[in-house]
Amino acid sequence: TLHWINPSFPHCRSTVCTADDCCRPAPTCATVASCPRYYLHRSNPSSIFCRSWVCHFEECCFPAPTCDTLEAALCPVGTLVVADKHSTHCLTNVCTVKDCCKPAPTCATVTCPRNHVQRFNSSGVFCRSWVCSTMECCVPAPTCATLPASSCPAGT
Repeated sequence: TLHWINPSFPHCRSTVCTADDCCRPAPTCATVASCPRYYLHRSNPSSIFCRSWVCHFEECCFPAPTCDTLEAALCPVGTLVVADKHSTHCLTNVCTVKDCCKPAPTCATVTCPRNHVQRFNSSGVFCRSWVCSTMECCVPAPTCATLPASSCPAGT
């Protein structure tokens, strides 16, 4: 156990100071109730001795990882890693799908250019990035040249 000189006892009990007079166990990170936002407690806080009588968060806490550490391939179908992955902090020391994967936009949000229409079931077509492209969401509009003449009413 690490010990520090106890600042709350400035005077010794006799003419010679002893360890009992002056030394107390150093505090550990177990005394730190919480870490600042975007920081997490280090493992085994009771085994981390602080450098002074007051533990500082830098000794006992570490920066939470951000979603840029999560492999995008881990996100389930229909989700993407959050767009601001470099600044989205995870809730534990390992980022999870719950922390970092959010529903992807669908093609239903896309306005197709002239002479194009949305793909069939556009609300069920998930985009590959946070901005849907017309290439993945739109198809050329059919023309009347594809309709068989027999489909027209007689006399037209």
